[in-house]
Amino acid sequence: NKCNVGYAFVNFINEDEARRFKTDFEGFKLTHFKSNKVLQISFARIQGYEKNVEHFRNSAVMGGSVAPEYQPLLFDPITNEEIDFPQPDKPIKNVKLRKAKS
Repeated sequence: NKCNVGYAFVNFINEDEARRFKTDFEGFKLTHFKSNKVLQISFARIQGYEKNVEHFRNSAVMGGSVAPEYQPLLFDPITNEEIDFPQPDKPIKNVKLRKAKS
């Protein structure tokens, strides 16, 4: 149905707001789309704005084999304006695609 791929990463600047979001939206059903999906929220392995930027700037998803619409977006934490990711500081490996399920 082309509504979404089923996940998103949201980086909160404030830990209390992140916990409140989890409390308010855990189990929320996405009724606008033709989907039975409900929100399931978990905290990421990598925490913090700088650590996430550093991780993704060198990630395979930022390479040329991944279309821009599938790459992470970066927003200025003050203005909320979209900004460019810093250039990678080491070679980016190609994405390893999984075999399709039969």
